[in-house]
Formats: sequence, C-alpha cells, structure tokens
Amino acid sequence: MDTTAQTSSYNAKQLDANQRKQLALASIRQSETVTTLAKENQVSRKFVYRQKDKALQAVNESFAPSAKRADKVLFYLPVTWAWLC
Repeated sequence: MDTTAQTSSYNAKQLDANQRKQLALASIRQSETVTTLAKENQVSRKFVYRQKDKALQAVNESFAPSAKRADKVLFYLPVTWAWLC
C-alpha cells in the first residue's frame, strides 16, 4: 500500500469539524486550487472535494423552500397490538 495514501487518510481523520469547515470554505472560495489545499492539509483531493460537496449541500438545504406546514410530518406514533386492544 502506498504510504502517501495511508498518511493522507490518517491526516484526514485528525481534522476536527472546524478545520474541515475551513477547508470546505476555502475550496468553495477557490482562493487556492484543490491540489494546493490538499497538499497544505496533507489530505487527498478526494477528501477536499467531499468536504466541499457536504458544505454546498448544507447551504442548498438551508435555502431550499420549506415544505408547507400541513404536509410536514410532525411525529410518528408506533402502534402495537396490545395498545389497540
């Protein structure tokens, strides 16, 4: 196994949520190339792209039009046979 890939994987696991967020924001801003960001943080380019995709998905979800209140499920009620009897 390539030690570079192994080190990249290990370094990616060491990043906390804030570091991942900063990495995603930097890739969205395109202030540096994905390759440069990956090298600086000692992670793979695939990891940088995944963080970018997660951040963009979160932004898209937060700005998506909300479902109508009448259609939105409030909760689920588990019904057992004993409860029915």
